[in-house]
Amino acid sequence: MGGLGDMLANAPQEQVERWESVPADGRWYTLQPPAIVADDPFEGQSGWPNLAAGNRHWKTCMTPPATFFANLLRAFGIEPHCTLCKASTACQFDTHTVSPGHFRAVCDVVDEHYELAREELWHETLVVGGRTRYNHLDGEVQVLREVPEETEYSDVLALQDLPEHSVWLLGGRPASVAVNPAGCRQHWPNLWSHRNWKEKMVKVSARLTQVLAANGDVNGCRCMVCPDRGIGDHLLGPKHFAELAARVPDGTVVELEKFWQTWTFATGAVAFNHVDGTVRMVKRPPGVVDVPRVAPAASVGGPISAEGDRAAAGVGKPTPNGVAATASTGAAQPPPPPPSDCPSNAFAWVWRKHVASQLPRLQAALGAAGVPRAAWCGICGAPVGDKSLPAHLLEVGHITRVHALFEQYGPNVALWTQQCGSVLIHHLSLDAFANVTVSATSASPSAVVAAAPLVAPSVATSVVPGAAVDAARQPAAFNANAVATTASGQDGVAATGDQTGVAAPAAAAAWTAA
Repeated sequence: MGGLGDMLANAPQEQVERWESVPADGRWYTLQPPAIVADDPFEGQSGWPNLAAGNRHWKTCMTPPATFFANLLRAFGIEPHCTLCKASTACQFDTHTVSPGHFRAVCDVVDEHYELAREELWHETLVVGGRTRYNHLDGEVQVLREVPEETEYSDVLALQDLPEHSVWLLGGRPASVAVNPAGCRQHWPNLWSHRNWKEKMVKVSARLTQVLAANGDVNGCRCMVCPDRGIGDHLLGPKHFAELAARVPDGTVVELEKFWQTWTFATGAVAFNHVDGTVRMVKRPPGVVDVPRVAPAASVGGPISAEGDRAAAGVGKPTPNGVAATASTGAAQPPPPPPSDCPSNAFAWVWRKHVASQLPRLQAALGAAGVPRAAWCGICGAPVGDKSLPAHLLEVGHITRVHALFEQYGPNVALWTQQCGSVLIHHLSLDAFANVTVSATSASPSAVVAAAPLVAPSVATSVVPGAAVDAARQPAAFNANAVATTASGQDGVAATGDQTGVAAPAAAAAWTAA
């Protein structure tokens, strides 16, 4: 399906056609042949006509190819910087590379490497959809267009129109990539300045807004970087750019996994990467029943954590190849110290002590009933992934969900029970009761929903049909209490202090068909 294109929206048509004329097959092609051919590369400087005649002749020979290369990259919104001379970012490539200083630097490399100098003098820059390189010695320009790894569904707006469910599909390609594999802040062109940010992100911002609007109320979708603002045009503004840039100091590697944000809808979920602009979409499978989102009690203060909101929605994360994964996957890092004034920290501490004391008994009961691994958590309305249900009980998302339900409904309601095979689990006391009236084969998600409804009928009235819920993944560098607000404008429950540093996009639905 048609994409948003690799170059800027206002890129010269000549450059767009030149780029698109190259096959996207992962091979290097010469876009501009060498401007100079060596008389004898074994003779050093004297063997290269553009060097032997001095720096003025050098400038005459090398200006056309340097300008050609610079203009090609400017169509991507990139001003290349000479890595040979470590030139200042204030220097323009085509001006610097014909200067006397650059001429001397090239001569030094030729004097050192002789016939091998040409291979030492390639300047390579990564761009969206491929790579480009320029030879500082003879001016040859080569490009490589990557083979698309997956189909881009850039013409799909409604999640239910996606061709398959439970798999993250590409809804919009990245708007920017690091020009250098090191991937530090200074290597990301869209982070160089607000002007660079705006010109590179304008297409993906419009795309994201259209997708969110097509699936729910875009005004209810908050920004995880600026929690007091919605998405829309805010993404292109100076405030958003400043907030994002402040979280990636100069010299630090940009960890893309920490900048995913996901909004869940009745028909699926949309994920957006705040750094490179990638948009991913997943369609909810038919027959899945989620626990309705619960508004917290008015007496409970503080924002809800991203982990808790995702677990409540039954969400996972978009992976690079688009395959859905559960929120429990990924390499967890040590959690940051919790803020001492967060009321849920005490709850989380007590809960973990409680679970630790009850865990052996619960595991033994499940094992004796022939269901040592329950694949579904009735409280979170989500699969537990590759973990057992008892292990899932200790996760941040589950604890936050338990806290919210307890504050809203207390301990004496039926929503705490879940059927796992022939065992009835009480999610608050963690008692396990034998229930001989239900067979051990009823541990599927659909059987759980049918045998033990998780909410009282009155709870269903709190659900806003089609409402979007902001499930912002919080990078470790962000404030641990950044607000995630539902479309109905209700704040969530205070996050636990045990928020893990899972390097995962802000997740979305890893639903399993009932």
